[in-house]
Order: sequence, then structure tokens, then C-alpha cells
Amino acid sequence: MTTIHHSIHPEDREVMVGMREQVAPMKGSITGPEARPLFDSMMLHVAAAPGVTYETATVGGFDGAWCRPVDAADASAAILYFHGGAYVIGSAQAYRNFVGQVVARTKTAAFVPEYGLAPERPFPAAVDDARAAYAGLPRAEADPLLTRDSLATTARLYLGEHSARDPLASPLHGNLADLPPVLIHVGEDEILLDDSRRYADRVHGQGGWCEVHVWEGMVHVFQSYLELLRAGKESLKAISEFLEHQLHTKQKVST
Repeated sequence: MTTIHHSIHPEDREVMVGMREQVAPMKGSITGPEARPLFDSMMLHVAAAPGVTYETATVGGFDGAWCRPVDAADASAAILYFHGGAYVIGSAQAYRNFVGQVVARTKTAAFVPEYGLAPERPFPAAVDDARAAYAGLPRAEADPLLTRDSLATTARLYLGEHSARDPLASPLHGNLADLPPVLIHVGEDEILLDDSRRYADRVHGQGGWCEVHVWEGMVHVFQSYLELLRAGKESLKAISEFLEHQLHTKQKVST
């Protein structure tokens, strides 16, 4: 595993102070479907990239959205982008502008599936307890939005009584030996930093290649603030260059 640390830019430090104050009232509030409108509005603030078209479509039985560059580098290549949202929020439409920024930089089409969310579409089985899924995370205070309790709540909505250690529920516990190269960009102040490092360690331990970029002072999905943060622009550029390299060498991609 290779870890690369990025120091915060002075101008980003000031921006982050304001952002933290803005989201402080929402800390720990993402606990269920009622947060969907707020979350979608947060993601829709990302500016649409020039030279990208959008269309709803169905691929493999899944509804979703295509984001296509008008000047595709390789019409046979495509990116499959699974949006985030703690199992219960997020949508293809909300993420399309953000994904469009990746598409514009890689000149490669991307499909964002509209996958089922909990509690309407929970994990398909129920066997044992999952309530310790996020126990002991030490970064709860540094993260301005997410908390251990809120993530544990959304995990329970998705898992029910199913084990959080099932490889189908958590990639941390799966067979990672045959993965393509993995790139992780994570904010230093987000609660998922430790899980990101754990995942990278397991990929490396099973013979895979994984590179982790840790961005000082940044929070979850800081790349979506690319118009305000230099770190957002630089991170998105590095991610796009990684994707371009993998796609041009005809390898499968995992990010």
C-alpha cells in the first residue's frame, strides 16, 4: 500500500472554516430517507461540466443516468459509477453533475445506476447482529457532518439483523486478491478515513495494488466543492488521470 499525504492550501483552510460552520447544524442528521431531499440538493450544487450530455437509461435491468462526453476518446470504454449515500440516500440524478466532471476530464462515458435504497430495499437476508458496524471509530469529532451513531443507524436500516461482516455487505471482509488497481482519495477529517486505510491494507495484504491519498483538513466528498477548493480540483484531476491510464491500457477499474 502506498499512502500519499496532501497538505492543505492556505486558501482552502479559510474555505473549510466557513463550510464547517455551514454544515454544523446538520451533523449526525443523515439517518434515514427523510434526508434524501437535503442530500440531493447538496450534490446538485456541483456545476455541470461543459461538453457533457445526460440521459436517463436502463442498463442490465437497472435504471440510471448516462453522462456522455461529446468528444469521447474511446467509444468502447465506460465507467460504472456507484453513488454514495450511506445505503439510504443519494440518486443518479443528484450525482450526474459530479460524475459529469469526471467524464469531461477522462473523455469517457459513465453510467450511474439508480440502485435500490434502504429501508425500501434492505439487504436480502437476515441472520445476525450488525449493530457494531461502526463501533470504535476515533474520527467522529473531526468529521463536521457524519457521526458514528448516524452511520450505525443507516447501516441497520440496510442490514437489519444481517452480519456486517458478510463480504456481500462489506468489502472489508471479502476476497480482494483479484482486484484491479485501487485508488482511494479520502479527507483527513472524515470518519471513513480509518476504514479507507483498513481496506487498502487488506488489498495490499492479498497481493493487490492500492494507493491512498489523504487530504489534510478535507471532509467527505470534498471533491464536489471543486469550484471552491483547490484540493477538490487537484483530487479530481488525479482521479481522472488514474482512470484515463487504466482505461487506455484496457484494464478494469476500481475506485
